[in-house]
Amino acid sequence: MPRSKTKSKRTRRGEMRKRAQFFDRHAEHIRLVLIGGGAILVATLLAKVVLG
Repeated sequence: MPRSKTKSKRTRRGEMRKRAQFFDRHAEHIRLVLIGGGAILVATLLAKVVLG
């Protein structure tokens, strides 16, 4: 079985740049979704505790 070739600096830099551009575009939406999900989770737990 052939060993996998390590990625060059240029390839890694390009991948990092693509990842950074993705997060620049979608970070706000991802953050809002996570905050909303956390709020729903907390509300559910509080309702279970209060209502028994």
